[in-house]
Amino acid sequence: MSEMTSLFVSSRTSDTSYTLNAIVTPRVTVDLPIKKCSVSTWTHFKDVSLADPNFHIPGRIDLLLGAEVFMDSIQNGKISGPANTPTFQNSKFGRTVHGTSEMQSNQQIQVPSTASFVITSCAIA
Repeated sequence: MSEMTSLFVSSRTSDTSYTLNAIVTPRVTVDLPIKKCSVSTWTHFKDVSLADPNFHIPGRIDLLLGAEVFMDSIQNGKISGPANTPTFQNSKFGRTVHGTSEMQSNQQIQVPSTASFVITSCAIA
C-alpha cells in the first residue's frame, strides 16, 4: 500500500528548493543505469557540476520528480559531445544526463532521462 508525504527537496548545486507532495512506494524502478557506463573517454563533461555525480554507476532511484518540477528546473545551456555520448543539460539541480552511452562491456545502452533527475538525499518537511 502506498502512502502520501511531504518532502523538502533542495539542490546540491544551487539555492533551489521545492516542497513536494509525494507518494511513497517500495521502489520507483529497477536500479539505473542497468550496467555501469564507461565515462573515461568523455571530455565534454569535465569540470561541470552534475545533478548526480554517480549517474554512470547502477543505483537505486530514490525520487522521481514530476513534469512540473522538471520543466521548472531546466535552464539554458546544453553540452553535446561526440557520437555515443550523452548530452548534459543545465538545470537548477546541476547538469543532467540524457542520451546514449556505452557500458563497460562496449554494448550501447540508453540513459533514461528519469535517471538524470534522481535526488539521492532529501529532508522530510
